[in-house]
Amino acid sequence: MVVDDHRIFRDGLRMIFATAPDIDLVCEASDAETALIQAAGCQPDIILMDIQLPGINGIEATRRLVKQMPGIKIIILSMFEETGSLISAIRAGARGYILKDAGEDQVFRSIRGVYNGEVLFGPQMADKLLHLMSDIDMAAPVALFPGLTDRERELMILMVQGLSTEAIASQTGLTVKTVRNHVSNMLNKVGVPSRNDLIARAKAAGIK
Repeated sequence: MVVDDHRIFRDGLRMIFATAPDIDLVCEASDAETALIQAAGCQPDIILMDIQLPGINGIEATRRLVKQMPGIKIIILSMFEETGSLISAIRAGARGYILKDAGEDQVFRSIRGVYNGEVLFGPQMADKLLHLMSDIDMAAPVALFPGLTDRERELMILMVQGLSTEAIASQTGLTVKTVRNHVSNMLNKVGVPSRNDLIARAKAAGIK
């Protein structure tokens, strides 16, 4: 299944899938709401999910689909090499993340690999993931901020990376109000008076 709001992009994928005897395009959707309904009917093995969709974004749609259909395997499609989006996609349950300018061979490799149980992020995003894991001491936020939830730690990383409240909401699928509520809770738990103080404390803990 392909979920993308650009018809020309969907047309292009349909054409290349027609050349692959082991890949059938069973349904398409131009937005997340339609995808949530159609996926239950056409039961795809793999969903290629655009990250930027009208209404519900691809990250939140992935989270809902994985909960709704635990056996589904979703590969995120994106135009941007953003570490924050990659982290959010992984947390949402995506099994792959490839850029929209990926070649035909890489698209086929990702689909077949994820179908066979692999987790694939494409060469550019794999490099970013390795860099992220080498730069961030993931034990630090757990040890120094034991009261934070996994979601709050995710938001802390995005804040340290310089994302605004609105950008964090867009990438995580949360509302702006929900993000602000999380930040307020984090300030109370960490014991700092402001967002800037929270970011400074996180950086001091080794989060980059």
